[in-house]
Amino acid sequence: MAIGQVGATELDVSPDEWSELLHDILQRTRYDFRNYSIRLIKRVLSRQLRIYQFADLACLRSAVCANMETMNKLTAGFMVHVTEMFRNPATFRYIRHRIVPELGHLPFIRIWIVGCATGEEAYSFAIMLYEAGLLERSRIYATDIALDVLAEARRGCLTRSKFERFESNYRLAGGEREPGEYVERDGENGYFRAELRRRITFSVHDLTADVQFQDFDLICCRNVMIYFNEELKNKTHRLLLSSLRASGFLVLGDKETVKFSDVETHYIHLDQQAKIFRKVESKGGCGYERHPESGQGSECASG
Repeated sequence: MAIGQVGATELDVSPDEWSELLHDILQRTRYDFRNYSIRLIKRVLSRQLRIYQFADLACLRSAVCANMETMNKLTAGFMVHVTEMFRNPATFRYIRHRIVPELGHLPFIRIWIVGCATGEEAYSFAIMLYEAGLLERSRIYATDIALDVLAEARRGCLTRSKFERFESNYRLAGGEREPGEYVERDGENGYFRAELRRRITFSVHDLTADVQFQDFDLICCRNVMIYFNEELKNKTHRLLLSSLRASGFLVLGDKETVKFSDVETHYIHLDQQAKIFRKVESKGGCGYERHPESGQGSECASG
């Protein structure tokens, strides 16, 4: 997922002006953009001023407060979703050959895809687990803040152009089967097979407000934090850390890292070419106990 990929020239708006507008958005919707990066905020607001030809931010603020359709278009500017099957194939190749075999030793596998957009990343993981014979004892949780893209993700639709990209990336990521095996054709489009879809749970989750999930073996959060300010980045890093089991894996985007964050000392970097990290086990105990039947975890005593 990539948020707010816009090219508008930034206008000179004061922090007081746009902070009031972001507060209005929060009051009228469930979206809190106040801790997004200043650069992104200015670009999105500048683009909206240009589109609607408003003289200033006060006019835009009046318009979005008076009209929910205008409000929705503004909030959508912060949530431009970009994804594809096996995006950045080298990362998926590393996961396929180095991480999936380790996950295979677990009684049950739990994966969280953060900022899943239309779901291609979740389906990519499902395919890798299926090919390793692990999908039936796995659960993939895929979350996003946007209801419309989650609805599309649940449909599991793959257009012709998306399928062509899927074929190419799948091969580069180490896939050796026919990608068409995983899609049922319906006219020009295809739909991911039921055995893949039933192992994925798509749901709403907001990194600015919601609490962590529990006990994941791998969390993939790629290209989500790149437009957060430092405060929200650190909050998100702490949430992800607390959601990972001991020795769990964290996958970030090419321009993201745990370095210089509040949680840097809790990870080791597994590969210099891939933004994949492993949580360092806590001293004095295992930190959790796995339940083979459900894959759920609970704290275990130490000392």
